[in-house]
Amino acid sequence: MKHYFVSYNLADKAWAEWVSQQIEALGMSVVMQAWDFEAGDNFVARMHAALQQCERMLLILSRHSLDARFTNEEWQAAFALGQRIVPVRVDDCRPPGLLAPIAYIDLSALDEAAAAQALKAGLQPPRRPNTPVPFPGRRAS
Repeated sequence: MKHYFVSYNLADKAWAEWVSQQIEALGMSVVMQAWDFEAGDNFVARMHAALQQCERMLLILSRHSLDARFTNEEWQAAFALGQRIVPVRVDDCRPPGLLAPIAYIDLSALDEAAAAQALKAGLQPPRRPNTPVPFPGRRAS
């Protein structure tokens, strides 16, 4: 099973490729149309298979993707399958409806190094402290 199906609008292809390469550099796998679909493939069948074979959908979130029919249908299909959707915001847009409460990784105003760090931090599972947490209540005198 692959880690991420990367969903994007054609206008955001450069972002999708950059994000995908960053994910693979972290040792995770992606399925992305530009890299994995071939001429002559049945697009709908390949999208269906990608959604089935990936643990999560990573949505390149932009004004372009929010206005696009197919991008919206892709994340809605992932939602219907109960798949975790990981939005990565690449411009100043506001996710509506069912996307609104989903926490996103925000790369929109970052330079390359900061964006790579934010993406890495956002894709890593949360860590528990490996040292004792100090007691926050009344301290002995």
